[in-house]
Order: sequence, then structure tokens, then C-alpha cells
Amino acid sequence: MPPVATFRQADPTAFAMIAADGIPEAWPALLSREQLCAYAGGISDTTLRKVCPVPAVDLGANVLKYRRAEVDAWLALPTSPRLAAGSGR
Repeated sequence: MPPVATFRQADPTAFAMIAADGIPEAWPALLSREQLCAYAGGISDTTLRKVCPVPAVDLGANVLKYRRAEVDAWLALPTSPRLAAGSGR
């Protein structure tokens, strides 16, 4: 009997095509928190929790994902006054 392939959730990039610079060429429609941090420019999880208004989708079994379309809409917005004030500008 041939070996059975198993799915490992530990690697968030398992199904993404990775370019030479380590950034996926194609992002999934639903992003994990780790993927979202990378997608938003490499921000930390702490910063993401403070500034991201996009609600997570609860898929059950403690799996939370973020809709990439909603993240794109958030990232397309101009910088909020609160964030601009903290940047020293």
C-alpha cells in the first residue's frame, strides 16, 4: 500500500508559491495571523493586534483566519490620524 500524504498545519506557506525573496507569489483568500503579518509588510503580531480593524473569521477548532479582500480594503485606506501621530510626522 502506498504511503498516505498528510496535511501539516504548522507550515503556513505549505501551499503558497514562494518567490526567491521568501514572499508568496499567490496569497490565499483566508490568511492566518502569521500570514497576515507578512502580508501587511512584516509587522509584528503585537502591532497587528493594535491596529488591524479586520475581524477574524472563526472556522472552529481554534482556527481564525482573515479575509484577504477585507485586509486589502483596510490597507488601501489612508493612514489614520492616530497612527500618523505616532510616526513622528
